[in-house]
Amino acid sequence: RLAKERAEADRVRLAKEEADRSEKRVAEFELTHTVCPTNAIALYQDKAAKGDPIAQYFMGKALLWGIGCETNASMAYAWAKKSADSGFATGINLLGACYLEGAGVEKDPLTAYEMFEKAADGGSLLGKRNAGECCLKGEGVAKDEKKGETLIKEAAEGGLVIAMLNMGYLRMGSKEYKKAASWFKMAMEAGSLEGKGMFVVAKSRESIAKESDAELQKLRNVCDEIVGAGNGAFTRGEIASAYCILAEMAQKDNNLILELDMYERADEFGTYCSRKREIEEELAKKYSKSTILAMKKKLHQNKRQIGV
Repeated sequence: RLAKERAEADRVRLAKEEADRSEKRVAEFELTHTVCPTNAIALYQDKAAKGDPIAQYFMGKALLWGIGCETNASMAYAWAKKSADSGFATGINLLGACYLEGAGVEKDPLTAYEMFEKAADGGSLLGKRNAGECCLKGEGVAKDEKKGETLIKEAAEGGLVIAMLNMGYLRMGSKEYKKAASWFKMAMEAGSLEGKGMFVVAKSRESIAKESDAELQKLRNVCDEIVGAGNGAFTRGEIASAYCILAEMAQKDNNLILELDMYERADEFGTYCSRKREIEEELAKKYSKSTILAMKKKLHQNKRQIGV
């Protein structure tokens, strides 16, 4: 009897270890491979037809969102279902998205939530994040903001960038800007441009007075990248926030001309700061108009000046 119990305990332990390994593989896949290539149809069509669940997932995702091809909801659903039927957790999550969107199948939030939960149980961080979103909004499940945030937080801590961004926005909504900045910074360090832009927005909502010199330099570097990026990489609000932070740094350095210039640039991107008027009045008391213009001209001639 004792030997039987030990054998059963070993079987349960081994099954759990295999399940843990499976969940880890799914999570690792999502963190590195779920960005759908624009040529997914050409890359994966043959493999998908032969039953490869990963290829089927990419086919479904490309067709659902029109990545490198025309959208085709019915085909997207068909491929997502094939991938999900194989037990592939990321495919199950995609199937949930089809039910949530009503893509190729009747819209069914309840089934969508069930799919997201099943995907999460199979190790899908995307499934966990999406289940959390459903809880926050009350889609397919009773609204439960606490549970929703917990699920999203777990997905973020697991390394899922979109969940990090979600946590940042949740903290922005509750005006906890320091916590928001921490989440956006995590997303930024994972390579997210949105995370970088929103990190600066969150930092602009709190004082930088207590930041260390090392942290200030890192923040300055991020702001420099944002204002110099061009090509629509960042929103007007994100660029304005970067200029506001650079202005605050100039104030810390007692550089009124640079501070004014940064606020003027922020103004150009739609963010006006009352401090700008204070600087103008302070400069007017100290210098003539021609001197102020000469100081500005000299500043703009400096090749190290931000954005020049």
